[in-house]
Amino acid sequence: MALISEVGSPEKVPVPVDKDGLLPRQVLDLYFPGTVGLYYEENEGKKIPVKFDESITKLLPPDGGWDCKEFYVVRPSSRLTTPAATENSPIPLKKAKMVDEPFNTPSSIHYELIYE
Repeated sequence: MALISEVGSPEKVPVPVDKDGLLPRQVLDLYFPGTVGLYYEENEGKKIPVKFDESITKLLPPDGGWDCKEFYVVRPSSRLTTPAATENSPIPLKKAKMVDEPFNTPSSIHYELIYE
């Protein structure tokens, strides 16, 4: 079971994982429609994205498992608000889409920026 909440919400929703300890995206979407991923925070407040399996259909359990952390949903954004991502572009950002590469590296989750 993973405890998941919307950013800024005190409500923690228990979401079941499968027998292998993976969290199918379809299950996550039943509880939080439109979600594109999850993250958790480390002690210093650093946001850590939850990685996907190679098929990009299930989320992998983080180090320590699902029980020891609180997770937050990641939603697609119509505008990326970080100045570093938009300050050098004269073209307005249309959307940012989370993309998962099939490698289990710290940088395996990134955003594909789509401009108008």
